[in-house]
Amino acid sequence: MSISLYGKIHESLFTGSMVGNPPLVFALWSYVIAYTKPPGEVELNPRILATIFGVTEADIDGAIEVLCSPDPKSRTKDHEGKRLLKTGEVLYAVPTHTK
Repeated sequence: MSISLYGKIHESLFTGSMVGNPPLVFALWSYVIAYTKPPGEVELNPRILATIFGVTEADIDGAIEVLCSPDPKSRTKDHEGKRLLKTGEVLYAVPTHTK
């Protein structure tokens, strides 16, 4: 049996500290919100994501890098405001998953 999950996109996504990032960063973050599974992990395979979004793997790597980078203006100060924490080859923890 598969579990279908969903995530809620809050309007603050478009007015917070991510403002000014390329559209791919917002698209990838939306993907992360939709695909994160308990206990707060998501698989981000650049080859698959490049096909889904119609961009290059390097573009996906760049978007992932943005989401893994410290954000001093983030409303969530845990983990320096990082939205993703790399835990495996293509596995990432989403520190704000429970929020």
